[in-house]
Amino acid sequence: MALRSGFGKKAEIVVNQEPLQRSASPTHSFASVVKKAAPSVVNIKTTTTKQAPRRSNPFNDPLFRRFFGDQFPGLENEEESSPSPRRRNLGLGSGVIMSKDGYIVTNNHVINEADEILVDVPSLGDQEFKATVVGVDPRSDLAVLKIDAKDLPAIVIGDSDQVEVGDIVLAIGNPFGLGQTVTQGIVSALGRNLKISRNDAFEDFIQTDASINQGNSGGALVDVEGRLLGINTAIIGPNGGNIGIGFAVPVNMARSVMEQLIEKGRVSRGYLGVIIQPVDADLAKSFGLPNNKGALVSQVSDDGTAIKAGIKRGDVIVELNGQPVDSPDELRSRIARETPGQKVKLKVFREGKPKNFEIALAELPESPKVSERGDAEKEEEEPAKSGELFGGLSVEELTPALRKRANIPDDVQGVLITSVDPTGTAAEAEIQPGAVLVEIGAKEVRNVKEATDVARSAKGKVRLLLWERGFFRYKMVQK
Repeated sequence: MALRSGFGKKAEIVVNQEPLQRSASPTHSFASVVKKAAPSVVNIKTTTTKQAPRRSNPFNDPLFRRFFGDQFPGLENEEESSPSPRRRNLGLGSGVIMSKDGYIVTNNHVINEADEILVDVPSLGDQEFKATVVGVDPRSDLAVLKIDAKDLPAIVIGDSDQVEVGDIVLAIGNPFGLGQTVTQGIVSALGRNLKISRNDAFEDFIQTDASINQGNSGGALVDVEGRLLGINTAIIGPNGGNIGIGFAVPVNMARSVMEQLIEKGRVSRGYLGVIIQPVDADLAKSFGLPNNKGALVSQVSDDGTAIKAGIKRGDVIVELNGQPVDSPDELRSRIARETPGQKVKLKVFREGKPKNFEIALAELPESPKVSERGDAEKEEEEPAKSGELFGGLSVEELTPALRKRANIPDDVQGVLITSVDPTGTAAEAEIQPGAVLVEIGAKEVRNVKEATDVARSAKGKVRLLLWERGFFRYKMVQK
């Protein structure tokens, strides 16, 4: 795909962030809403040319050659000498006109790898325009297109931060290539994070039961005033069909991504430099928290600003800029929406007491640094000391040979979990062999003797810090 050059421009968008009148009487028709919003929704057609799978040559079949020999010289090499054919794949999706001069937002997965993109504008009598790609952001699954047109019917942009569960919404798009279709439902949940597109995705979905099907991707989710609330992106359902669970990227996120792609060709996000996990009731009690809300810091990266400000592993972030933080996904999304260099205020609980920090955010790297295993010298195998802990955990001394074989970084100190009794409480906590046990309670364990001594004195539900698959995680295990 050819990317559009000449960044530094701005899209002239129309925004209306007035609060929704939720006390208004129910309407008997949404026709007036559709007349406002539907002209701004377009159909997107893509053409992708891919190398077709090479078909096997029957003349190379050993059974064929056994009976017919070499009666057809040269044909047996045809498969190797002739290039495999190329196949054209056609795709359908939807998009939303964001500005009257031709900027359109859709999903990245709608236009990904497309050789040609055509935008069909139903409100202009199905007039088609060839589109260029301004930029894409796989982390939010959004893309910005540009068509050469003027005075287009741009949609009015709302404020997704004001959306509430129960609000009536309409989904407009091109399902199954049928043409423009409108479905109605409510907002059924907010803040959904499903990791649908990729593990480092930024997903803060609006969930809706308005029917969303294949082809609706990139279309509009609007309120009863016809204002854009989100970009329809994904569904959960058998065989890709609608069962009343659809997801839309909030328009505030989509607007930020669009403006950055237009102005500078890429998306910059704030970066704190911590690995965080949810706080359940047991962890909350273990850390002396008043409730189980917040984001528990299980690891502090060495390439962020949190470590410089004094954030430590075991801190629980409960507020960002004076507003409560309910979950790690919420914190991650809110930090990402901040501008790199921007100072943010964090309130954390450390050992049951509140502490306040002011931190200037870094910029989220394309690929955050992950600790790598040091190149240990090859050593002879040596018998490792082993031990049995509570919950069905068996551990061994983390020898250099074991460390190398399990690809465990040199800076991770602890004991290696070699087996987990499937009937024990450690298995219930989803602890698996291969993890490294770093702490029991608040005490570090560097060898089997320390681990067994600390485990012997532990009581009730015990907090463990583990290193598994490259990350530190806290888990609770009943002794």
